[in-house]
Amino acid sequence: MAEKTREVKALENKVKALEKDLSLDKPLGEIKAILWANISQSINNVWRSIQTIYEQIDLIAVAQVEIQKARTLLGHMPE
Repeated sequence: MAEKTREVKALENKVKALEKDLSLDKPLGEIKAILWANISQSINNVWRSIQTIYEQIDLIAVAQVEIQKARTLLGHMPE
């Protein structure tokens, strides 16, 4: 009788493990981890370009201010 009880418990545990595998919790978790790792890597790959774009925008703004100053200093002189 005790042996049958152990067999039943072992089978119940196996059924629970299989049901857990069928629920796809573990595979979905792994897929999410892989996706987030890829997203993070992609952001890291383009981050320098994004920084360069903003630096160039700042330089353009400075250049526009300097151009406006030069125009003001020159006044209405003909080219």
